[in-house]
Amino acid sequence: VLRLYRRRDLVMARDLSSILLNAQSQELTVRNAAEHQLCQWESQSLPQLMVALADELSEEGRNEHSRQLAGLHLKNLLFARDAHISAEKKRKWYTDVDANSRSHVKIACLKVLRSANPQAAHAGALVVAKIGALELQEKQWPELLGQLLKNMTTKDVGNSNLTKTSTLEALGYLCEDLEEEAVDQTETNQILTAIVDGMREDGAITVRVAAARALLSSLVFTRHNFDNETERTMIMQVLCTATKSPDEQLRIIAFESLARVAALYYEKLPQYIEALFTLTLTAIQQDKDEQVSMMAVEFWSSLCEEELEILEETNSVDQSRTLSHRQCARYVCAAASHIVPVLLQSTLVKQDEYADEDTWNLSAAGAICLGLVAQAAGDAIVPDVLAFVESNILHAEWRRREASIMAFGQLLDGPKPELLTDPVQTAMPVLVRTLKDNHTLVKDTAAWTLGRICELHAQRIPQGYLQPLVESLGGALQDSARVASQSCFALHNLAQAFERAPRSRETNALSPFFSSSVDAASCCDRKA
Repeated sequence: VLRLYRRRDLVMARDLSSILLNAQSQELTVRNAAEHQLCQWESQSLPQLMVALADELSEEGRNEHSRQLAGLHLKNLLFARDAHISAEKKRKWYTDVDANSRSHVKIACLKVLRSANPQAAHAGALVVAKIGALELQEKQWPELLGQLLKNMTTKDVGNSNLTKTSTLEALGYLCEDLEEEAVDQTETNQILTAIVDGMREDGAITVRVAAARALLSSLVFTRHNFDNETERTMIMQVLCTATKSPDEQLRIIAFESLARVAALYYEKLPQYIEALFTLTLTAIQQDKDEQVSMMAVEFWSSLCEEELEILEETNSVDQSRTLSHRQCARYVCAAASHIVPVLLQSTLVKQDEYADEDTWNLSAAGAICLGLVAQAAGDAIVPDVLAFVESNILHAEWRRREASIMAFGQLLDGPKPELLTDPVQTAMPVLVRTLKDNHTLVKDTAAWTLGRICELHAQRIPQGYLQPLVESLGGALQDSARVASQSCFALHNLAQAFERAPRSRETNALSPFFSSSVDAASCCDRKA
C-alpha cells in the first residue's frame, strides 16, 4: 500500500503541470479528463495534492502559467463562497491534511512571495491569505505576521519591491477574510506597521498601491489605533498625502479609504474635517480621472449616511428618553453651501449619453450624493438647487436640462414639504412638456422626477394638472424602454397616493383617467 501511495505521489508530481494546463483546454475531452483527474486526486490524496500544488507554485523553474494555476487551484481547495462548502473545506484542512503537509504548504507559499515572477507571487499572496484566515482565527500560525513583516524590511532578494508588493497583497487579502475579533491588538499593530511602511512617499508606486489597498481592508481592525491620537494622525496623514499622488490608482484607493474612515470613525473626524473638505472638493472639481472624483464624492455620501443614521438614533433615543452615545456634528449642513454648487456644476452635468441606465459614473454618484445631502441638510440647500434648476431647465444644452431636472428630483426628499409647494406646482407644466424632449436621458429623468413628485408630494400637484399629467405619462409608455419604465413608476406612485386620498363613494380624482391609463399600459405590454 505504501509503495502504491509513493507511486501515486510521483505520478502526481510528474503530471500535475500538464494536468493543470489541460484543465484550461478549449478541447472538451481534454479539459474533462484533466478536471476528472484533479477531482480524483482531491478525493483520494488531498494532502499529497496540496503539497504538489504548493511545490508547483513555488518552484522557479516550472511553467509560468501552471504555477499560477497551481496557486489558484490550491486557493480553491481552501475556500468557497458558499459558507457551508467553505466550512467543509476548513474541516478537511485540519482533519484530512496532516500537520507535516500543512506546514510544507505554508512554507512553500511564504517562499513564493519572494518569487521574481509577479503572477506566481500574486497567486502565493492569495493562498497565504486564505490559510492565514483559517489559522489565525484558530490561533494557529503565530509566526505568520512576523514573517510577513520581515519581508517588508528585507534587502536580500533580487526584487525587494516585488516581494513587498506581494506581501502587502497577502496582508490586504488576509484583512478582507478575517473577522474583526480574530486578531488581537499586537497583531493589528504588526499589520499596520507593515502597511504604513509600504505607503512611504519614497517607495515604489506598485508597493504604495498595494499598501493602500491593504490599509483600506485593514481599517475595520484599527479602532484602538484610531483611539490613539498620534497613531490616528499618522494614518490620516498617510491617506491625505496619497490623495495627491501622481498615480491615479493610489488617489482612488486613498479617497475610498477616507470614505470608509468617515463611516467607521465619524467621531474622530473633527481635527481633520477642514483638510478633508479641501481635498475632496478639489478632487471633485479638478481631478482628470473620473474614478478619483467619484471616490471624493463617495466621502460626502458616506458622511451623509453616517449623519442620517446618528440623527435617526438620536430621534429614537429622544422618544425612549434615554441618553444617546453618539453626537451628530452636522458637517454636511455646515458644508452644504459649498458642496451643493460643486455637485451641481462638476458632477451632474458630466452625463454619459451612451451608458446603460444602471451604469455607475460621476453623474450618477453626484446625483445620489445630492439626494443624501438634501436629507442631511434639509432646507439649507433649497435656494442653491432651485437657482440651478431655474437657470438650466430650459437650457439649449441637453446635459444642462437633464442635470437641472435630476437636481430637482433629488431635492424632493429632505426639506420641509411646505417649502416645496410652489416649486412643485411651478415645475409640473415644464416637466410634463419635457416628456416630449428630443433627448432620451432628459425624458427619462423627467419621468423619474414626476414619479418622485407623485410618491412624495402628490397632494401638491395642481388639480387641473392631473389630466395632462396622466395623459402625458400614458403617452410616454410608448417611448423607449427606460422612459416607459419611469412612466410606469410615476403612474404607480400616483395611483398609490390617491388610494390613500379621501374618496367620493367608489371614485377618486383619478377615476376619470382609469380606462385611458389601462389602455396605454396594455399597449405598452403588447409592445414589450
